[in-house]
Amino acid sequence: MKKILFLGLLTFAALSCDKKDPEAEGTPMERLAGVEAKKWKLTKAVAWSGSLSLDLIANSANKCLGDNELTLRSNNSYILEDTGVKCSTVDRIEDQWIFTESPLQIQLAEISLMDRTFKNVVLDISELKNSSFSGTVNNVPENSLKVNKIDLTFTLVK
Repeated sequence: MKKILFLGLLTFAALSCDKKDPEAEGTPMERLAGVEAKKWKLTKAVAWSGSLSLDLIANSANKCLGDNELTLRSNNSYILEDTGVKCSTVDRIEDQWIFTESPLQIQLAEISLMDRTFKNVVLDISELKNSSFSGTVNNVPENSLKVNKIDLTFTLVK
């Protein structure tokens, strides 16, 4: 009887461990761009200057950053749209993006953030799921926001 119970528990444990996390399915490129494209909404943007931080979405005058959308296409093109409340004179940018798997990064040819344009922005990805990704822009141009880095989080638009 003990052997049967032990074998039952062992089988249950083995089957329980075999479950895959749906958030981690697919290659990193597939998690970012899907088969053809995936649309992401900017849900967090925190600027850092030394140890001081500023939530750019919560503290923007009209909360305009919280509705920006980024569409990453599997052909390495992207669309960045300032949807809803406008916080930039640039409504839409279409360009190319570069994906690097080691280290895990994406590089956008151009972005517009709070009426400032940034070229060749590299996001070092710290977390990549099928429904969200986040990372840090470490090399913020000195003539822009006077910050050391910006932490960004994007959530999948459904």
